[in-house]
This record gives sequence, C-alpha cells and structure tokens, in this order.
Amino acid sequence: RKSKILSVLYFYFPTGLLQTLSDISTDNSANERQIAFGLLINDAISELIGKGFGGFDTDSAFLVLMIELGWFGAITYVSGFALCVFLVLTFKSKNDDLFLSIVRAMLIKSLFFLLSAPTMRGAHGVMLWSSIGISLAGRKYHQIMEKRDEAIANQVVVETDELTNKSANRL
Repeated sequence: RKSKILSVLYFYFPTGLLQTLSDISTDNSANERQIAFGLLINDAISELIGKGFGGFDTDSAFLVLMIELGWFGAITYVSGFALCVFLVLTFKSKNDDLFLSIVRAMLIKSLFFLLSAPTMRGAHGVMLWSSIGISLAGRKYHQIMEKRDEAIANQVVVETDELTNKSANRL
C-alpha cells in the first residue's frame, strides 16, 4: 500500500518538486523569497511612519506590516489586534453559544493564515476582522444579558421581601 502511494506521488508530481521538499537550497522560489526578504528587511526596520495601506505586497506579513504602517502604526495595530484576540478568546459565556464558538474557530483559522501570508486585507482580512467584530459584539451581548438577568433576579428578591414584609405586618 505504501509503495502504491509513493508511485502515485512520483507519477503526478515532477521529481524536481518532490526534491525541493527535502532540499530547499535548489528551490528557486524559496531562494528568491530569501533574497527579497534580505533586501526589504532594512527598509522595513527603518520605516518609522509607514507608506500606507495598499502600496506594498509580499509573502511576509511582518514586512507588509512594517513597510505599510511603520513602527508607530505597527505597534498600535499589533497592540489593538492582540487585545481584541485576547478579549475574544478568553471570554466564557454562561450559556453555550454555538455561533460564537464557530466564529472563534474562524478567528483561530485566520490567525494560522497570518503565519503564512499577510491577512490584514483582502478576503482573509474580511474573515479575520469580521470574526473579531462578531465575537466582540457577541461578548458584549452576553455581558448585557448577564447584567439584565442579575437585575431581574435582584428585583424578584426585592419584591419577594416586600410581600413577606406586608404579610408579616398583616399578622
């Protein structure tokens, strides 16, 4: 069975492609990415203000973030992003909300995509920021509902106490 799988892989994939999986030094695409990263890293590190969104595109989320936003924008962006992700992933609602669980899973998927490519804009950006926004809205909704339920419970206790006092006064 194992030999059949290997023969199918060998038949469908060119030998050079399989060889690059084990020896990256012969992979032209990887070499070009390393050269581009080496050339752009100095620009990215020295960029204080940034050039703005949309003017630069590469495989590296770090390079895109640093060149487009600069140090000031990148620190602010990453801090806000980390806070949003922290708030979403640490919130535990009292009821099991399936929708929020699904949206959290979408956020985790988007975070893994962030490791491979810049997902701040485009289709991946829409998924990332939509899942953060919906999760934060769900978090706020559940907080409001919990406060409302507590207020209703407190109101019932107060009304019960008043009825108890009235009946005790009648006796």
